[in-house]
Amino acid sequence: KYTPETQASLGLHFDRPSNITFTIPLNDNYEGGDLEIPQLGRTIDYREDVEVGNMLIFPGGSPLHLHRATAVTQGIKYLMVIWTKAE
Repeated sequence: KYTPETQASLGLHFDRPSNITFTIPLNDNYEGGDLEIPQLGRTIDYREDVEVGNMLIFPGGSPLHLHRATAVTQGIKYLMVIWTKAE
């Protein structure tokens, strides 16, 4: 849950100790809250690029895929995140 009043954003990081990160947007009635992956030059706008209930999969646990969430500026963003670890 991201809101302007609580956790609006998440700084640059990788999802240790996960190998693969799955994200599922649960709503689209908010502003901001994009996923940025600077090393790939990608910005994912969940409201435009991933339909509510669909899944985005990326290697979020790799230091080569540092990523961040930009600030939610209006509304509340609900996002389900799943991390996996291959043994």
